[in-house]
Amino acid sequence: MSTSRPTNVRPIQPIRVVLASRDRRYVRVTALLLEQRGFEVRRTARTDPSLIAVLDRNRPHVVLLDASSSLVDAGRAAAAIGGLHDHVRLVIAKNEGSEGLRGFRSVDKWAPIEVLASELELEFMQMPWTPVPASA
Repeated sequence: MSTSRPTNVRPIQPIRVVLASRDRRYVRVTALLLEQRGFEVRRTARTDPSLIAVLDRNRPHVVLLDASSSLVDAGRAAAAIGGLHDHVRLVIAKNEGSEGLRGFRSVDKWAPIEVLASELELEFMQMPWTPVPASA
């Protein structure tokens, strides 16, 4: 039995998430719980268009954008992200019982962490993939 690893299989990497919220408590708690589940989390208090600089530095797979304080600000940030980072997926954290942004996956801000993790994973799975060529 061979113990060598196939050369055309990459190890699984953690899902990189940028958590964008002005709510420091939400950022601390959510980041901690996501990190315990294997996500790589970058925290930011930015929900405005300057969030783009954070995305440029961190190259996330998914942005969790807190829209609970202002759906308008979240919409502006989502438009800026989509215009410049079409490879980044977006999940909206909204107030319970309210609507999120049309066209984006939404989750209640204080939903159980299992629900949030599942939504982030589902959004990650929607990313376009480039096949890894088999070695010759």
